[in-house]
Amino acid sequence: MKTFLVVGILSLTATLIVAEQSYSCDFERDTCGFTNEEGQNTNWVRKELKLGGRKGYGMVAEINDTEKHISKLITPYFEHHEEVPGCLTFDFYISGDAIKGFSVEQEHNYGITGIWALSKSNSGWQNARIAVDVDEATRFFFTTRLDPSLGESTIAISNVVLKIRYRKRIISKVDLLVLSKVKSTKRTMEPFHWIAFSALLLCHNAFANNPMENEGLFEGDIAGIDPYVLTDRNAVVDEAQIWPEGIVYYEIDWRLRKVKDIIQEAFDEYESKTCVRFKPKTAATKDYIKLTIVTGYDALLECCAERNFLKLKPWENNLLGEEFDYNSIMLYGEYAFAKDRNSMTMKPKKEGVVIGLINDKPGLSESDVRRINKLYECNGEKRPPPPDVPDFKCDFETDMCGMENHENNAFTNWVINTGTLGGRTGSYVSVDAADAAFRKVRLITPSFGAYGRKKACFKFDVYFNGGGVVSLDVSVHNINTSNLLIKHVDKKDEWQSVKVDVYLEGDVKFTLDARTRKSNGEGIIALDNFAFQLRECD
Repeated sequence: MKTFLVVGILSLTATLIVAEQSYSCDFERDTCGFTNEEGQNTNWVRKELKLGGRKGYGMVAEINDTEKHISKLITPYFEHHEEVPGCLTFDFYISGDAIKGFSVEQEHNYGITGIWALSKSNSGWQNARIAVDVDEATRFFFTTRLDPSLGESTIAISNVVLKIRYRKRIISKVDLLVLSKVKSTKRTMEPFHWIAFSALLLCHNAFANNPMENEGLFEGDIAGIDPYVLTDRNAVVDEAQIWPEGIVYYEIDWRLRKVKDIIQEAFDEYESKTCVRFKPKTAATKDYIKLTIVTGYDALLECCAERNFLKLKPWENNLLGEEFDYNSIMLYGEYAFAKDRNSMTMKPKKEGVVIGLINDKPGLSESDVRRINKLYECNGEKRPPPPDVPDFKCDFETDMCGMENHENNAFTNWVINTGTLGGRTGSYVSVDAADAAFRKVRLITPSFGAYGRKKACFKFDVYFNGGGVVSLDVSVHNINTSNLLIKHVDKKDEWQSVKVDVYLEGDVKFTLDARTRKSNGEGIIALDNFAFQLRECD
């Protein structure tokens, strides 16, 4: 029997009896048994909140004058004598520049694992929903990492809810299916260092009988991937995301011990056709895949399904010189994720082609093998370069182009104006000293993808006029670092072009901070013609 691997899936036919229990805390009366971990240099405190248009109580991570600090809030234990599926939800509020990290970990019988991390720095109230498994040793840790040297920040949580589902199963049939999928995915952002290629214990309804088609998971069968997180880039357009030297480190959950031989057969299939090698992780290994079992699919679907449809732009993928392959093990069948088995969700453009179910395919197609060998430059193959990425340009003639004002701007914001300024007619954004105080007024650009590139150029035009103008500072923000690019752009009473080369550590965004002083008289700072390109400035 031939076996292939992306994910081992235990598919079963079962009858379910479900009951639900809920634990919740809005912190209105007390801390609900939440405590701070001892030994941290700052704490979470219960406070009455007036943030983002919402009033009530919550827990707030204190910020002090320590250069960098960590605060960890611990929930009470949620004890259950058997492992049951659940859904952890909470509201959180973030603002400011000092936030270096915000994550949630879970303690359970087999240790402590990361289950969630802040992936986008949008300010305001947001909601997190996390599928979890609860056992007799379950509790959760809310951890913040703050750096006051970067400015002021606020992190608060409220409305923490854990819903737990009990179930009884009558199992009539169990099928084991291990399939192969071409994956080259790696996550390097703290605190998670592993991807769970999950062996899901699924309970299907009458028509959802394909264990590869799980709406609660990325691409139907992979846990631990957020398709909207900036670091979850396709490896074929970012060389940094390829497994170094083609070595994939792995860990197999002890609960899969009875099928380790089958998993090894799948590893052998890859190794016989490509130069990719699989090795067990060591204590020093940071990046690895974890083959595990995630129970409670229905809770996972209810909790965290949301959107799982991602369109890639041409420059976000690389076909590696191959045509579209209907035989690829990556391709689902015509009825994948359908509401019933009579509704086609994918129709081949090519006449006479039948895609078929993944489990009907013999394994890696010839094209799958060629793609892996090109990607990892096996046997003298050369990886085709990724497609060119178009430049970002904004002249404010239509809108703000995704740029935003910081929510903590004092008294005024950057606004679009149209007219003649400095001998130039058109639209621009500006700050007027008559409306602003000395505090900075910050403009934030959209995030720009690096797509594996290391060098970029950031450009804009700027105009200063009047005694009320103090300064304009420009900073760059990578995923893990923030740096001042330009301190005090030269002030000139005419339009000038500013361009600066940027070294990329990953996806980036920029902030422009204007300072004015009304007491010094009238003044205006204006910006126009923004551009970002993935190459050095010319």
